[in-house]
Amino acid sequence: MASYAFRAVDVGGVPANGKIEAPTKGQVTEQLRQRGLIVLDVSEQRDALKLESLFERFQRVSMRDLAVFSRQFATLIASGMPMLRSLYTLEEQTEDKKIKEAAAGLRADVEAGSSVAQAMDRHPVVFDPLYRSMVQAGEGSGRLESALEMVAFQLEKLDALRRQIRSAVMYPALVFSFALVAMIVIVAF
Repeated sequence: MASYAFRAVDVGGVPANGKIEAPTKGQVTEQLRQRGLIVLDVSEQRDALKLESLFERFQRVSMRDLAVFSRQFATLIASGMPMLRSLYTLEEQTEDKKIKEAAAGLRADVEAGSSVAQAMDRHPVVFDPLYRSMVQAGEGSGRLESALEMVAFQLEKLDALRRQIRSAVMYPALVFSFALVAMIVIVAF
């Protein structure tokens, strides 16, 4: 199956971009029409094996970026903005490539009838199991924005703790490195 990138709009004029796996371009167009989208463009994606793309696969999403995404998502939902419009706004404003792709996928899945938690299950690289469980609980209770706020708060705390640990370990590691170099110089000469 080939991978196709598409650009479309819904009947309300909300743009929809994303990727779909299908055997032919015609089947992609048909799938999009079944979702109620007006297809603007469909193009086949060729996966060239580049060193850059290999590194991208192993890069993790930063907790800070995910916390910002979560907080913005919560704010948009709390303001009364429709879910699809919120996801589109986040997709357009997010700078992190993986989060942007995940937001596009979330929007496409929610548009197709999935819940937000089910849509997040399709993006395990970005959303860990705890994140997805919190969102599922928030959706079930009707307080998705509160769940997203709590997730953002936890991610911010965890990010601060990691930074603190990293800075606490840095000084002893630096001292040990200099001591090791000094011992090698003394022994060698």
